[in-house]
Amino acid sequence: MMRGNAILILLIYPLCLISQHISYHEFLYTSSSFNIVRWNISKDSLMTVPNYVEETTDKKGRVTQLRFLDHGHEIKSTLCYLATTVRYKYPNAHTIIALLFWGDARVDAGCDLPYRTIYTIDKDLFITKERSDYDINTVQLKMSAADAKKAIEGLRKEVEENSKERGTSIDCYSLSYSKYKRHYPVSKNHSFEGFEEWERNTAEYIDMVKCAVKK
Repeated sequence: MMRGNAILILLIYPLCLISQHISYHEFLYTSSSFNIVRWNISKDSLMTVPNYVEETTDKKGRVTQLRFLDHGHEIKSTLCYLATTVRYKYPNAHTIIALLFWGDARVDAGCDLPYRTIYTIDKDLFITKERSDYDINTVQLKMSAADAKKAIEGLRKEVEENSKERGTSIDCYSLSYSKYKRHYPVSKNHSFEGFEEWERNTAEYIDMVKCAVKK
């Protein structure tokens, strides 16, 4: 029976690889962010590109992972509010989950970063709800469980207030080419004015705005 299961796994594994697509995008590592320089560069050119994003897209055209690399190795970001790996899950047609990591470890709330944000989207791909979950290292910060809970509630309130003022978009989706089947889910009150210069001056940004306007 075990041999039969092993054979089945070997048969399924290549199909899993076929169902995924890997693409690469050159980015500039600035003092405060990752900025895309070129989308969809060839794999052959990676030897000459210092920093690039490795993007994994599933067979439905949805980004499932972004890895920020420095000469082929995971970038060692000195900025704690920049995740070096972002993974996305799509448990159903109305939910997108963003998971943020520093290397293999999920981010903590030391820099006000949620390790997980759950977004609810409607049929027109507008974000209607979001919930952020935080990790707080109570031992390192010498914080009681009660204080940690209070801090998390404060972070969630801050996110809620910012969303009301500036709208909501999905963590690091602007650094993905595929996004959600080439659509960029945002809240109805989302403003594109806060985007970086590199985002505003690319065809990708123009496509995102068109998608948002059409919805």
